[in-house]
Amino acid sequence: MKFRLTLFSILLIFKFVNGQISEGYHIKQLTNHPHIDSNPQWSPDGKNISFDSDINHGKQVYVLNPDSNTISPLPIDSLTIDFAVWGPGGDFLVATMHDGPNKQLVKYSLQSNDYLKLINRKIQSSEASFNPSAKIVAFIGKTETDQNWRLFTYDIKYDNLNNFTQPSSDCHFPRWSPKGDYISYTTSKSDGSKKRFIQIINWYGANFQQITDSVLDIHDASWSPVRSKIAFVGTSADSSYLIVSHKDGTNREIVFRSELLLNAPCWSPDGKSILFTMRIDEQQQNIFQLISDWD
Repeated sequence: MKFRLTLFSILLIFKFVNGQISEGYHIKQLTNHPHIDSNPQWSPDGKNISFDSDINHGKQVYVLNPDSNTISPLPIDSLTIDFAVWGPGGDFLVATMHDGPNKQLVKYSLQSNDYLKLINRKIQSSEASFNPSAKIVAFIGKTETDQNWRLFTYDIKYDNLNNFTQPSSDCHFPRWSPKGDYISYTTSKSDGSKKRFIQIINWYGANFQQITDSVLDIHDASWSPVRSKIAFVGTSADSSYLIVSHKDGTNREIVFRSELLLNAPCWSPDGKSILFTMRIDEQQQNIFQLISDWD
């Protein structure tokens, strides 16, 4: 079953929000329906976008083709799944399957339309991100004794599981850098403020850099595939900002500001655009694309 979407460009200012966009960019709305769309991810060839949505009431994963303006659900109707990411070859997706309060990563084949559990350990798992070789997956996980979600990596070939964080605060949104030398993730301060920031570590777990701000809540980093840059979201009490910076957080540029909540940026494979979600109201969150006007 496929759904046809309205696809249109919005330049400089959104009609439904006091939004401001940086010179040299324009914005296109990719979904426009009264549902909660989350976690958009480009396919490796840049032709499709996976995301999860409550279009069918429960959370399911859908694939959007921007050229045909259609979306198709993955045929797993009886299960709740979200946080899908593409394998580097584009022939499978890894998503989070919900079994009551428990979460497990599953690998879904786009050829055979079947799935299997990715990590055969006694650990909950969610929010996967593959390194460029597709041999190691970073994810957030919980053991039976954990109160918080921690950052793990799992070597698929050698069945090797590594924990990289202490259980003092939840970790979310892990992302590998394009060359596989760094992993970024969102966590929060343990000083009682719960203010979020982005931690970047080397692939073997050593701390490399923190991206923080004295005012903004900093979260959800995405790596540019062609430049040494990242995109992330900064949130204050009355605004959200889509920010592009060097990988160490310097040379920050606010490319879009909105009074509505922004989340989950994802850089395109060619490095020329960034997907993100914007919360229109309590019943609607849609996917947008920030596109660079520069070659």
